[in-house]
Amino acid sequence: MKCAKTELASPYIDNELSEKDKDHFEAHLATCHECGARIQALQKARSLFSQAERYQAPYAFMTRVMARAAAQKRTKVWRLFPTVARLAEVAVVLVMISVGVLAGRFVMNSVMQQRMGNIASTFSLDLFDSAPPDSVGGTYLAMTEAVHEQ
Repeated sequence: MKCAKTELASPYIDNELSEKDKDHFEAHLATCHECGARIQALQKARSLFSQAERYQAPYAFMTRVMARAAAQKRTKVWRLFPTVARLAEVAVVLVMISVGVLAGRFVMNSVMQQRMGNIASTFSLDLFDSAPPDSVGGTYLAMTEAVHEQ
């Protein structure tokens, strides 16, 4: 389980916490083994760095570092270009998909209307001839017409 207060370990070691926060964190350290282990690890790393040999930086090192930082700041705008280009690509693809869907819907609607017209004409009673008078249907129609005329 990760304790949410382990992020306070480094400011605690560096004496960056207020007195109130420091007191609360020290009370927390009494019960939390994870934070205690983090404090020990940070103290060990700090002691290793304090015992390390110190070397003199090369001549004009700071000037070169600051010049590179300034150059990176200037090119930061160009770093945004690939992101914008990627978003433009995504937008084009979405527009193409939308156009395809709309065109497909248009084509399907026209095809369906044409088919529905064909289906309606197929089942239309106008296509059938009236019943011949000698058939059972003709006799039935003659009888029903005679009843309706009276």
